[in-house]
Amino acid sequence: QIEFSIPTHCTLLEVNMSKNCAALIASIALSWLFLFSHRVHASISSLNEFDTYYADECQRVRRPWHKLTSAERDLYISGLLQLRKNGGGDLDVDELIAVSSVHEDPLAFMHQTSAYLFWHGYLVWELESRIRSLGAKWKCFAMPYWDFTMESGREQQPLILESDIGGDGNADDFYTVNGYSWMPTVEQYWVPNNCVAEHDNFPFCSLKRALRDPFAMPSAKEIGDVIIDNTNFVDFAAYSHASASAIHLIDQNPDDMDGFPQGMEPIWYLFHSAIQAHQALWTDCNDYDHIDVEQLEQYPDAFTSFCNSYNPNKDNCDTMSFP
Repeated sequence: QIEFSIPTHCTLLEVNMSKNCAALIASIALSWLFLFSHRVHASISSLNEFDTYYADECQRVRRPWHKLTSAERDLYISGLLQLRKNGGGDLDVDELIAVSSVHEDPLAFMHQTSAYLFWHGYLVWELESRIRSLGAKWKCFAMPYWDFTMESGREQQPLILESDIGGDGNADDFYTVNGYSWMPTVEQYWVPNNCVAEHDNFPFCSLKRALRDPFAMPSAKEIGDVIIDNTNFVDFAAYSHASASAIHLIDQNPDDMDGFPQGMEPIWYLFHSAIQAHQALWTDCNDYDHIDVEQLEQYPDAFTSFCNSYNPNKDNCDTMSFP
């Protein structure tokens, strides 16, 4: 269950992750299918029994990135860097690799199923938990969210790339970000993909970003209309695939590169934190938060499982188990 602190008029504000954020429902083939149930309330109730990371001391209050101070933003950046440092450059130990590799798994076909929102939400919660597990100043960390609707109309000068998390990549060095528009060195924050820049040496390769042009970001009205006008889960889930294109503002794929591993991009987690906020608003505005999770199958408007035609495993849908 997830608890969000939101006003009754459904304005996107702070997100409070004090309840059970995610539950593993089923495993499919070699990948994971994560679903979690929502309960949206205006007040705080019992602590999350599954959250062992300082839940008794502080809850997970997610706030918009653009409203954070540089010091507050650094809690996320420094947490990522500390996780990488603890991993010692070992692919088998690094905790960001452990989370991101699930998303990059070619068998992770959840993008085209009803699990899309829940699966990505779990990955955000998992990284959030690993930062909290560091303790000290990170014990109350909650993943901020990027209100990407603010980029509508300013796609070539996005605010997110002017807010302490690095900017566009160096076009003269395969769009490298480290040491160009972001302070961390490759040794501090490395990506084991696209090892084509001047100083890349697998697995210690630079983070890369390239703005797309042209590109149109969704406006706040467009997102709001979708939340309000689509009361059926299947229709709303279609929004999730449409809005997901927003993250591609920063990952234009040059011909001489293999694509950008999204799970290694720090902004990607801020983006999906926002998607969770949208889903919480949709759930609350339709009163689906009042449905007992054990009775969810009786309310197909609130949730219906599906595999669509883009799913490479569509032929297996009849044999899959979706709670």
